Amino acid sequence: MIDQHNSIAQSFRRVREFHENHPSEMFSLKLFSQRERDRRVYNYPSCDEVAALVVGDFDSSDTGRDVIVKFAAGQLQRIYETHALYWPLQYPLLFPYGEDGYQLGIPYQYIQDINIAGRRTRVSMREFICFRLQMREHEDSIIHKSRRLFQQFVVDSFSMIESQRLYEIRKKHSTIRGEVLQGIEEAMRRGDTEASSIGTRVILPSSFTGSKRYMFNNCQDAMAICKHFGYPDLFLTLTCNPNWPEFQRYTNRDQVPIADRPDIACRVFHAKMKCLLNDLKNGMYTIEFQKRGLPHAHILLWLDGRNRLQNIEIVDELICAELPNPMKFPHLYSVVSKYMIHGPCGKAHINLEICNKSNVIKYLFKYINKGPDRVTATISHSTETTHSFEVVDEIKQYYDCRYLSPCESMWRIFAYEIHHRWPPVQRLRFHLPNQQHVVFDDHDTIGSILIRNRDLMTMFTAWMMANRTYVEGQTLTYVEFPSKFVYDLQSRQ
Repeated sequence: MIDQHNSIAQSFRRVREFHENHPSEMFSLKLFSQRERDRRVYNYPSCDEVAALVVGDFDSSDTGRDVIVKFAAGQLQRIYETHALYWPLQYPLLFPYGEDGYQLGIPYQYIQDINIAGRRTRVSMREFICFRLQMREHEDSIIHKSRRLFQQFVVDSFSMIESQRLYEIRKKHSTIRGEVLQGIEEAMRRGDTEASSIGTRVILPSSFTGSKRYMFNNCQDAMAICKHFGYPDLFLTLTCNPNWPEFQRYTNRDQVPIADRPDIACRVFHAKMKCLLNDLKNGMYTIEFQKRGLPHAHILLWLDGRNRLQNIEIVDELICAELPNPMKFPHLYSVVSKYMIHGPCGKAHINLEICNKSNVIKYLFKYINKGPDRVTATISHSTETTHSFEVVDEIKQYYDCRYLSPCESMWRIFAYEIHHRWPPVQRLRFHLPNQQHVVFDDHDTIGSILIRNRDLMTMFTAWMMANRTYVEGQTLTYVEFPSKFVYDLQSRQ
C-alpha cells in the first residue's frame, strides 16, 4: 500500500532503481522543506511521464532552442524551431532520413484562387505538427512507436507552438499601445505629439488560450449565463479510463496506452466526452490534467425548467450514493463497482452531484487564482573530493517552472477546447463619455489618433443610436439587446 500510494516512498524507490541501473552516476535526492507555495499547483506528479519544465512561463522564456551548428569557417549559428532542419537535428532517431520539419511560409493547398480579407493562406506551426502526428494506414510511423521519446517530442513540439505564438504577439504588439480617448485629448492640449509618450503597452490579449485575461473573461461569461438561466443544477466529473477497449485497439502490445500514446488517450477521451455532451444537450466544461497523466472534465449542466430538482425527494430519486444489491441487480452492481467508484477502477469514473450554487463556477475556473501546474526545480553542481567519495551539492539557483505534460500538450496540439460553454455569450462594452479605450501605434501622431477616433462609434454608443432608429429595440435593455440584434464590427452599427 505504501509503495502504491505514498508519493514520498515512490520518490525513494525511483532513486534506488536509478542507482541500480546507473551505479557509476553521482546523484542525490533532495527534499524541499518550504511550504510557502500552493500545494495544489506545486504538487507531486502521480504518473511516470516525460514532462517539459518551462522556466517561468512561455511569455517570459527566451525565443529559440539550444541547437547550435558550426560553420566550416568557425562561426556558430543558433537553429530556431522554425528552421526546416530543427527536427532532424534535435530528433535524428525520429527523422532518420533527415526529413525537413516545419518552416515559415508553407502555403495551403488550393488556396491561391481564394482571396478573403483576414484569412490565413499559410500553414501554422500547430497545424503542421498536428498533420505530422496523424495516424495513417499507409505509413508505418516511427514517431508513434518511440515511446518515451515520443513524449519528449510532443511536449517539445507544444512548447515550440506556444513560443512561436508569443513571438508573433510580441512582434505584432511591440508598438501597440492603449489609452482612453479623454487621455489622448489631454495630451493633445499639453502639446504632446508622439503617441509613444502616452498610454500603456498592450502585452497579452485575451484571445491567447490560458492567459489571465482569457481565464477571467471565460469566468465572467459563465457568470452571465448563470444570471440569465440561474445556477447550474448538476455538477458532473468525467475521467479517462485506461482500460477502455479503444486504447487496446489502437496501441501495440508492448506500449502503455497512457504514457506511450498520449495522442490516443486525448482522442478517445475527447470523442467519448462529445458523445456524452450530445446526450446532455447544453452545458459547460473545463478540462484539467494536474500531473496525473490523463485528462478529466468538470461539466456543469442546467436542467430544463420542467425538470428542475425542486425538493429533496426528487434529488434522492435521481442521485444515489450507494451500491446496488448484488443479489437483486448483479449486472448493475458489477457496472457501478467497476466504473463508478473512484480508486479501485483505475482512476476512471463518472461522478454526479447536485450543486445549485455559484461556487461551482469559481471551482471550474479556479485557474484564475491557481494558475497552471508548476514545479520547483534546482540546478546542482556535484563535486567528488580527492580523499573521500562524499558528494557535496551546491545549489546554484531555484527555478519556478511550468509543468507541461504529454497529454496536455497533445490536447492543445489537436486544438481541443480547454473551456467550452453553451449557449454563447456576447461581451458588451460600456464606458463613460470620452472614456472609451483606444488602440494605436507607437509611430502614430496624437492628432491623427484623435481625428480617427473622436467621432467613431463604439458598441455602447451604437446601441444608443439603435434605440433611436429601431422601435423594436426601445423596450430592450443593453443586456437584452443581443437577443434580437447583431452588432456588426465592420460598420460599427
